[in-house]
This record gives sequence, structure tokens and C-alpha cells, in this order.
Amino acid sequence: MSLSTDKFFYRALKADTAIMKATGGRIFNPARTTADEKEDRIPYITITLDELDNQSETKDDIEGMTDQVTITILCVAKDREALADMTEAVRKQCREYLYAMEESDEDGAELAPLDWHFRASGVEYDKDKPCVYQALYYECDTNR
Repeated sequence: MSLSTDKFFYRALKADTAIMKATGGRIFNPARTTADEKEDRIPYITITLDELDNQSETKDDIEGMTDQVTITILCVAKDREALADMTEAVRKQCREYLYAMEESDEDGAELAPLDWHFRASGVEYDKDKPCVYQALYYECDTNR
């Protein structure tokens, strides 16, 4: 289910009432609609599946059993304090949702990554909106 890993993160964030309330439900996968782009209401979150790399185990394998998938979660807020609250909440929710899925046979559990490496971009300011934003990167190991 590697090509659907972004759906795991989308479901994780949609399941958190505090994140939903803070963003006004504006969690997009993979992009904002034209209407949302024109309104440009802040805050919001955009989730994208950026790339996938299959981990071939031998030179004779067509495809290995695992993939590495990069998911980007772009968090946009009105100021630095709101952004810090949002990014910490997103990071915590993704981690807790993964732990919950590991112990579940719930629908969607098959989308859960096996593991991930987390990193984040620097905090940026967009003077045209104005807003601040930061990208959270999840480099996920998944079953093919």
C-alpha cells in the first residue's frame, strides 16, 4: 500500500479534533482546491506523497518487499506561536495514530508505515499572505 501512504497521514490528522478545530478542517491531500486557493484562509495543512523508492533486496529482484516513501506535511499558520502549536500537534498525532494502528485491525491499518525517519524544514515567512510555514517530512518504510 506504499502508493497510498499519504492517506494514512490524512486520516491521522482528520481524526484529531484539536487539529481539525485549529485548521477549520482545512487539511488537504494533495492540494487545495481552486476555491480554497482563492480564499487563501489560514491556517491550513497540505499533505503530499513526494516520492517512492523500492528497496530491491538482490540484483535478481524485479521489486523488493519494502518501499521508502517520502510524505510532506506543509503546515501554514498566521504567526510563529500558532505554527509551533500546529507542528507539535501534527507530529504528536501522527506518532500516536501509528501506535494505535499497530495494535489495531481497523480499516486503514494496512496503510500504516512500518517505521519512519522524521525531519523538518526551517520556519519560513511569506510576507504576501502574510503567514509562516514549515514542512514536516516523513521518510517512511512501508510494505510494497
